[in-house]
Amino acid sequence: MSETSEALTQWKYQTDKVMLYPYVSGEVSGLFNENFLSWLYFETKKQPRNLIDMVFPAYAKRFDLNDFIVQMKDKPIVVAFKKPDFKVVGYGWLHSVEGDGTEKKASIGFCFFKDLWGTDELRDVSNFTAAWWFYELGIKVFYGTILKRNRLAIRFAHEMGCKSIGDLPDFFFRNGVLEDAHLIYMTRESFQSVR
Repeated sequence: MSETSEALTQWKYQTDKVMLYPYVSGEVSGLFNENFLSWLYFETKKQPRNLIDMVFPAYAKRFDLNDFIVQMKDKPIVVAFKKPDFKVVGYGWLHSVEGDGTEKKASIGFCFFKDLWGTDELRDVSNFTAAWWFYELGIKVFYGTILKRNRLAIRFAHEMGCKSIGDLPDFFFRNGVLEDAHLIYMTRESFQSVR
């Protein structure tokens, strides 16, 4: 068994069906190739329900590969894998991180692919993602804005323990139209209390 394989068997952010692992921009490994962000963009675009536009609603034009790379290249990203073939089934990232040590706040983004929708594994990966942000990166509270019309994402956020702050009228400007957003948050303490 290689040193990497052995380390992965001890990795705590996994079950027998899924695993969460951090991606470092430009990192090349058995899990990530040198073109990983490009691959991730095109994989997201292939997903049903116009997923790329739902996940990245803040862009006024169509969200292209260059936009995606600029948006993601320096962000803390975690990637969800489905076992046993380690197929990528989603990712989450932080942006607008402020603060020091364990007193940080951040905004979040997440995208889970169809392979995970409606499964128990989605709950596992989501818990791992929140745990990673809270315990490994020292986030105290995170916020997320979701398109108000994306009811599935809002319902999922509530199921995971996020609280609603409310609607933000005309928050996103997309393709010449203002659209409402819904603002959610979760604290480290509330995450701990429901786990």
